[in-house]
Amino acid sequence: MVISDSGDDLPLLAACARPLRVVWPEARYRTALSRCYWPTEYLARIKRPGERYFFRGVLQDDFAYWLLASVTLASYPLFHVAGLLLLLISFWAIYELGYVDNDQVAERFEREPKLSPEFFRNPVVTPSWQPWLWAAGFGAAAIFVLRLPGRPPAADFLRWLAVLVATQLWFRLYNRVDKNTRVWMFPVLQLARSSAFVVLVPISLVGTIALSAHLFSRWVPYYVYRFGGRTGRRPSRKPDPAGVFCADCRPVRHRRRSAAVLNYPALALLLWTAFARVGNFAGALESASRLDHELPREAQ
Repeated sequence: MVISDSGDDLPLLAACARPLRVVWPEARYRTALSRCYWPTEYLARIKRPGERYFFRGVLQDDFAYWLLASVTLASYPLFHVAGLLLLLISFWAIYELGYVDNDQVAERFEREPKLSPEFFRNPVVTPSWQPWLWAAGFGAAAIFVLRLPGRPPAADFLRWLAVLVATQLWFRLYNRVDKNTRVWMFPVLQLARSSAFVVLVPISLVGTIALSAHLFSRWVPYYVYRFGGRTGRRPSRKPDPAGVFCADCRPVRHRRRSAAVLNYPALALLLWTAFARVGNFAGALESASRLDHELPREAQ
C-alpha cells in the first residue's frame, strides 16, 4: 500500500498493490516551524532575502568591528568573544523589530512603499514580546560571560536594557517621520549598530576612530540616496572606510600620540576594513579607463 497526495507519485502508485492517492480539499500547506519565532529570520527572509545579510552586513561588518575595537583590552579574550556574540544576538532581536515596524508603517501609510516581494508571499512570525525575551536571555548570558570570572553588577543589566529600549523607541520614531527628516536620524541608528556594546565593554582610541569611520561610510550613501540621487536607488559603492579610518588617524599621529594609532590593533582594523571592501576595489579597477585612449569628440 502507498498513500500519497502528490501527482509526482503516480508511477509509484501504479506499481504498487493498493494505491491510495488522497487529497484533502481543506489542506493548508505551511513551512515547517513557520509559527515559531527566530531572531534575524525576518531580516534574512523578508527584509534582505537572498543577500546573506546577517553574515555579510552584521557578522562581517558590525561584529568584526566590535571585536577588533575591544578585544585587545580584554583580560580573557575567549570569554570576550563569546560574550560579544551573545550580546550581538540580544541587540539584533530588538533592532530587527525596527525593520518589521518600518515595513508595516510603509505598507499602511506610504503611497509607494518599497517592500520586497517576500513581504507579501512569505509571511514570517513577528511577535511583539518574544524578541524581548530572547534579548533579555541572551543579554543576561552575555553580561555574565563578559564579567567572568567575576560577577556582574546590577548596573550592567540596567545599562544594556536602556540601550535596547532607546534603540527601539528611536527606530519607531524614525519610521514615523518624513523621509528627509530620516536622513538626520539615520546616524543615531547606525551609532547603535556599531557602538551599542561600549556601554559594557571598553574600547581603544583606534577602535573609536574605526567605529566612527564605519558609521560615516554608512551614513553618506543614505544621505546621497535621499538628497542627491535621481534614480531612487542607493549608490552602488560606499565610501571606503579604510580611507576614512586613515584620515581620522592622522590628527592623532601628529599630536605625538603615535603609539595610540600605530600598533597591532590599528593594523588589524585597517587590514580587515580593506579585506571587507575588496569588491569595491575590484569594481573601481574594472571601471577605470584612460582618457588618452578614447576618441576625441570631434572624431566621434
